[in-house]
Amino acid sequence: MIDDDLLAIFHEGMAELLNELEGVLLELEEDPGNGELISRTYRALNTIKGNGAMVGYTAIESFAHELEKVFDRLRSHEMSVEPELISLTLDARDEIASMLLESGE
Repeated sequence: MIDDDLLAIFHEGMAELLNELEGVLLELEEDPGNGELISRTYRALNTIKGNGAMVGYTAIESFAHELEKVFDRLRSHEMSVEPELISLTLDARDEIASMLLESGE
């Protein structure tokens, strides 16, 4: 069982990560070829995945992992950033936020 204080820290950290993710995605929308922004997005998703796993939120872990795989493909130039991807990833960010709210009830 996860301690309430640890869960509070987890939720606070996740809120910060989700805000960062949103900001980076909006920057990436304006500069879709920017490799540093793609890497920052990947790292945020990787951290969200890891944090979810750490506290046993497997749904968040799995969901973030699928997004992370897409951004890994972008990092290795197997894909390119398209407006639809940014939109879908912003929607996915909102879904992770909803999953966090549900888990905190």
